[in-house]
Amino acid sequence: MTQLQCHRPTALACALFLLPPAVLAHHSGAVYDRNSEVSVTGTVTRYDFVNPHVHVFVEGVTDSGATEEWSFEMQSAILQIDRGWSNDSLQVGDRVIAVGNPLRSGSRNVANSVSFTLESGEVVTQTHGPGIVAASTLAARGSARDISIGATPAEGYDGIWQVAARHGISGRPVDMFEPVSPEIRAEFAMSLQSTRFVPVLNERSKEIARAFDTAAPDNPWCSPEPYLFAHHVEAFIVEIERRADQVVFRRGGEEQIVHIGGEHPPADELYTWGYATGEWDGDVLSVDIRNFEPNPWGIARGLPSGTQKQITHVFRWRDDRTALDVDTTMFDPEYMTAPFEIETSFFHKPDLELTPPIECLQEAGTAVYEAQRARP
Repeated sequence: MTQLQCHRPTALACALFLLPPAVLAHHSGAVYDRNSEVSVTGTVTRYDFVNPHVHVFVEGVTDSGATEEWSFEMQSAILQIDRGWSNDSLQVGDRVIAVGNPLRSGSRNVANSVSFTLESGEVVTQTHGPGIVAASTLAARGSARDISIGATPAEGYDGIWQVAARHGISGRPVDMFEPVSPEIRAEFAMSLQSTRFVPVLNERSKEIARAFDTAAPDNPWCSPEPYLFAHHVEAFIVEIERRADQVVFRRGGEEQIVHIGGEHPPADELYTWGYATGEWDGDVLSVDIRNFEPNPWGIARGLPSGTQKQITHVFRWRDDRTALDVDTTMFDPEYMTAPFEIETSFFHKPDLELTPPIECLQEAGTAVYEAQRARP
């Protein structure tokens, strides 16, 4: 593998890298009615395990008594893999009970997936795939917020890690943020993850956010994500390799190298995911990433970044060494008024494997995507 220093963000290897995040919402969740549910008891007729979104088609009897086929949407394939799903988790012909939040418009039989009840009786969700311990199970053992699933003590940084909210992998991504006011949600029709940045956006980027059209045909759905190490969504699987003068982070078939004691290139030498330098202070690793190329979604989905963007990470051991707690700061003076700060953790998960690259379909927007994926 080579260091992530892709000068063209459209390069295939780069486009495949930080997709998941994507990943968290390629279009706004506002298109779905979160206060309404549809249930379909029937058979899986199609299972599209692709980026930017996984779709499960189920034909059967709805809770209203009608016989219909519905498409249930999940997140990107690469993120669903990190959450325990795979391209063979479901098969055509499987009997399921599918539950989801339908489109507000009611124009098509499309719903955001809430859960699938399998023939075995197991209930799976977007965040807890087949075989993954659900938060409800953890709650029966104690406080789900205090349990990191499957974490084991680690001797060093080397190994496989899963990125999650600081309180544990059972958490939802929204647990990583302060609540967003209803006024912000009403004004900015973006993903929850993107609207978290609104308080630190300047007027220029707020106007861009207000104008963001989730169904526009030119949205760069397969655009690289803002950063790798500690993102604002949960469940990424990362491998760390510590070398004498480098620390290597791998994810999604690519890698990024942190140059220990290194210097950043000249300001006009730009890279898709920036150029990372690092310093050790005992077991504490500080990372400084600069020299980013401009990115249409470089702060978050729908929020651009420029060449002045800077990201810092500080990795510290948790006392029991089951996790690396990470403090992340991102700031871009071209689009932000203050830094955005987030606390995440890397949980040691030696039983997991790195997520492979997944094909990304460039179709943009819900209507275009659904039209192209429609059954003949």
